[in-house]
Amino acid sequence: MTRRQPEEETVWQGRMSLADRERLLEVASEHDLDPSSSPGLEEYFCRAIEDWSKGGDEFRPWLRTRIARDFHSVGASPVWRQDPEWQVVQNRPMVFVGQLETLPAPGILNEAASWYTFYDQQSGEVRTVWQVSCPLLMEAVDAPPPEEALFPCSSHTH
Repeated sequence: MTRRQPEEETVWQGRMSLADRERLLEVASEHDLDPSSSPGLEEYFCRAIEDWSKGGDEFRPWLRTRIARDFHSVGASPVWRQDPEWQVVQNRPMVFVGQLETLPAPGILNEAASWYTFYDQQSGEVRTVWQVSCPLLMEAVDAPPPEEALFPCSSHTH
């Protein structure tokens, strides 16, 4: 997924200070999370910051504990080819259940890909994100695959 530029509209504009956002990004990156990767993650972290502001705890340790409480993997954590794209449903981080690596398949998939599967126990929803690396292009294409050919570099959620 292509990360939005800072000047673009985000969920957290007006909901947290720039200092809180910088501390949030610092702690989230320690856990290989990108709060700006989706509106769902932005909303999750905005609500977390609102919860924190009601207490008196020091921010960084509090957020590390919150992330450990809410972000779970069945086994190993995802190893992202591109920017992290942790999935969220109804303001709940989904459980990461596994990663599948595939090699290029002529006519089907032009590059090696990683497939990341997430599950929400409460709703029963399953989502799969796939990412393809491309050494020539550093920007990911954020679009569904076309019928005739696949983009050389892309990221998709289904």
